[in-house]
Amino acid sequence: ALCVYESLIKSSPPGFDHRYRLDHVGQITEMQLRRAETLGVTVTFFTDHVYYYGEQLKESIIGEERASRFAPAGLATKCGIKHWTLHQDSPCAPLSPFMCMKNAVLRETKQNSYVMGREYRITVEEALKARSEER
Repeated sequence: ALCVYESLIKSSPPGFDHRYRLDHVGQITEMQLRRAETLGVTVTFFTDHVYYYGEQLKESIIGEERASRFAPAGLATKCGIKHWTLHQDSPCAPLSPFMCMKNAVLRETKQNSYVMGREYRITVEEALKARSEER
């Protein structure tokens, strides 16, 4: 997707306000985050996956290592990325901005309160900004 966005941006007139974004970004890497930032592409994390599906991600879908870094909002803050947000999708998860922020801050699973990727947690202040500021 970043290659397509880069091509579109290069072919756009100078100063064109593209506002491209990547949704969900469950397995985005640091290199991809930095590239998105360079391109001005906003990334939006769906951290409710960690809460609602974390146990399944860890146990039977992608394994513990990849599941621990699923929707790594904290990586965006550690890298100084400015263009990122948190979002929700219904009916995958109930629409609740506060639950969305809680999930990004705690990164606990619903089933066993297992903490997935403690290093990818964000602060309450970062969560509020991610849900309320235009980025």
